[in-house]
Amino acid sequence: MYLFAGCSTGRQMSEEKLAQVVSYLEAEFPDHRISCLNAYEGETLILIRADGDVHNVRLQQSFLDRTTADEVVDRLKEFRLTATLRDIGDFQIAVTVSGCIFA
Repeated sequence: MYLFAGCSTGRQMSEEKLAQVVSYLEAEFPDHRISCLNAYEGETLILIRADGDVHNVRLQQSFLDRTTADEVVDRLKEFRLTATLRDIGDFQIAVTVSGCIFA
């Protein structure tokens, strides 16, 4: 289940790309609740939660700005985002233009 909790990038194309990110995470974590929050300027915090299992993704606006709509999911797969989230537990991961980093 996806919850858009006041999340807005202020740009229609970025919001479409953000929705693609969330759809990808929903498919990868089907038993989890996905929440999207405006955490910081230039970043969106995505929380993935289920029964004591919590993953945090800090999605940088620059990733959305510099990635085409057709590339979003492929880049996340290339970055191994979901595998990294499963491997590291509750550490925050930032998704940047260059890849995933510990935040």
